[in-house]
Amino acid sequence: MPKDKKHTLFVGFQILTAFVLAGIITSCNPKREPIKANEPLMQQDSNREFITYYHTPYDFTLSLSMDSVSRVLAFRKHADSASFQFMNYQFSNPNPAFLKSEINYIDYLWKKALDSISIDLKGAMIGYPLEYDDILMNHINAVRSNKSLDMNDYSELREIMYQANIYKPFDGLLKEHGYTLNSISTEKHGRVPKENLLRLGYQDTLLIPVPFMVWLDVKKASE
Repeated sequence: MPKDKKHTLFVGFQILTAFVLAGIITSCNPKREPIKANEPLMQQDSNREFITYYHTPYDFTLSLSMDSVSRVLAFRKHADSASFQFMNYQFSNPNPAFLKSEINYIDYLWKKALDSISIDLKGAMIGYPLEYDDILMNHINAVRSNKSLDMNDYSELREIMYQANIYKPFDGLLKEHGYTLNSISTEKHGRVPKENLLRLGYQDTLLIPVPFMVWLDVKKASE
């Protein structure tokens, strides 16, 4: 995907999903008219657990509110596409968060979306390493294991992240749905804050480059 087009998807997807998530958290009424509302997560679930659908010609969004945490999975497509190709996942952060704990929610909402739309996944944004303790630890360990990394060489950093499969929980889910991770793109880089390093048991003197935007390029496992 060309860099300028990918950057547009980065920004557009973040704005779209953040808008929906903010609306869910701050208001009882969705910003857009839901197709369905108040569907229990499972038959035995309590009335506190609801999933709501939003649909426009170019995006399909599912929001799940459970135990004061709101989770949003959005799919988007180009105007000339029959299938939805891009996924974005965001949530009101339970701190600390672990991607391995969010995978069941992503999977559940993904399967719900398949009841309504055709999906041919090409890329996903599910969060950057600082949002998940397990992914951040994978990231730190991957960077530390590469002694020759130039801290300002973000192309090499992306390759390290990919080869170490730091998003392994999500890659496992992709494989269950017939896809696999193809590459990783990043933007807006910085360093892992000292407080994060200390909280996870590392020395606060470590200098670990980390991206604040991560795009996961996806392909079908059969390709």
